[in-house]
Amino acid sequence: MRQIGEKLYGNRQREAAVDNWTVALVERRLDDAAQVMRRLPPFACPATSNTWPSMMVEFADCVGRETRPMRLPPPSTAAITRMEEALGWLRWLESADAKLVWARSDRTPWKAICWRFGIGRATAHRLGNTGSA
Repeated sequence: MRQIGEKLYGNRQREAAVDNWTVALVERRLDDAAQVMRRLPPFACPATSNTWPSMMVEFADCVGRETRPMRLPPPSTAAITRMEEALGWLRWLESADAKLVWARSDRTPWKAICWRFGIGRATAHRLGNTGSA
């Protein structure tokens, strides 16, 4: 039997209101926030837009063209709200720790994190774990 406040999201079960936060739950919420951030539509500055009408594409124009990669649909408003809540948690950390935790949530490889922060892998792993604890 499902508990009150529990939602089904994809193949995972989520709780809307969690009483006992663990490191794993926080990491999962930050990972989901990074995924939602990747699914948001790209931002286009209004100053760089043009007033020309969009070009009419015919079948002959598409022959030989590379296919565009498939994108996931934009996230729901509830997912964006959860993302904003999780991004607010990063304010509680020191600036460098928050950047490291976010880089790890954004699936940045350890090697790139070590190069960006100028630290070794063991140190980055330790700081990443203590930053999210």
